[in-house]
This record gives sequence, C-alpha cells and structure tokens, in this order.
Amino acid sequence: MKLPQQIAPMLAVSAPPFDSPDYFFEVKWDGLRCLSFLATTTRLQSRNLRNISFQYPELSAIHQQIRKAGAVLDGEIIVLEGGKPSFLRLQSRMHATSGQSIKYGMTANPVLYIVFDLLYSEGQSIIHLPLYQRRELLNSLLIPAQHIIISEALPEQGCALYSQIAALGLEGIIGKEKNSPYLPGKRSPTWKKSRITKSANFVICGYTTNPQGREDLSALVIGA
Repeated sequence: MKLPQQIAPMLAVSAPPFDSPDYFFEVKWDGLRCLSFLATTTRLQSRNLRNISFQYPELSAIHQQIRKAGAVLDGEIIVLEGGKPSFLRLQSRMHATSGQSIKYGMTANPVLYIVFDLLYSEGQSIIHLPLYQRRELLNSLLIPAQHIIISEALPEQGCALYSQIAALGLEGIIGKEKNSPYLPGKRSPTWKKSRITKSANFVICGYTTNPQGREDLSALVIGA
C-alpha cells in the first residue's frame, strides 16, 4: 500500500464570524499544522512539507490508532498549558532537534495532535468527497488516545462559538462548508477563519525592515 510522499495542506481565507446551516464550525487551534501518513509506520509532515516525525516521538504510533491502514490525516499539533494551547511551549518542541532536547520536551511539553480531516482511507484518496463524508469516515476510522483526538465540529452557530472562544482567550474559529472537497495547497473560500483580534496602545521605539525586500516591516521595538 503506497501513500503519497507529500500533500500540501488546504488553507482558509479570512472572514468575520458568521452563522450558516451549510457550515461546520471548529476551534482554530494555535499550533503547528501537521499531516500524518499512516501505513505500517507513522510519518508526520509540516505545512511547508518538511518531515517532522523525529521531533514528536509521542506521536510515532498513530498508525496503531486507526482501524484500517493506509490513511492520511490532517490536523494541528498543540501543547497545552492550563487547559489552553500555548504556542510558546510548542515552540520549544518545534526548535528541539537533538535527542536530549526532544526527550526533555516529551516530559516538559507533551504534544496533543488534534485531527480534523481525513484525506486517504485504506490507501485511496477521498479528497473529492464532501467534508461531512470525510468526517464520518474519520470518526469511524480513528481511535482517540492520550496524544490524539478528533476536533469537534459544530453545525451552523459560528457566531456563538466565536463568542465562547473569545471569552476563553483562544485564537479563533474556522468555518468549513459541509460539502467542500479537500483542495491540496489551495486557499479556498469554502474554509473561512475568524481570528480573535486583540488591541493595545504602545509607543514604537524602533523597527527593522523586511530582509526579503518587501515593503512591510520585519519587527517592532515597542514600549508601554
């Protein structure tokens, strides 16, 4: 059974929160996008198509959590702190590349893989199927465990979920059209992300320009 070597993840467009009976709504997790290729072993791929399997040993047996081999999952790797995702703690795992630092990170900052889509099932691509069917297959295929769960998808009530997420101080929500196919590498209007915006007043003390020559800034030095 041969799975593809790489799949570029589908991406969402930005949009204000909304309600729609045609959409599922999920929490937008503040983490690391990860596709997992599950045959006789587990292979993890980042959003930029890099193999990151060695950095997350606690996810090395995901292939044992599916009822039939030959699957590709899409999801987000997070690290929890006080019940909420901590990107700062996740960064320590993302930057750990030595055996010692990875081993330490497994204890200090264990990861959780939150799965929200199924792209291959039993070695066959199902990206052409509508999202609601892929979700049904995902729920029947994956056995949740300590380091892997399925993201909950709620129907219709995007604005209410957005308000709840804002009150919890999380990153935002994402709405996905129930009938949407999976479009690898595409930023599609059938997936809409609504971020929680935060604001504050600061004094700009300095800045650095973008090293790639773009007109935007690379970093700011600010003071309260």
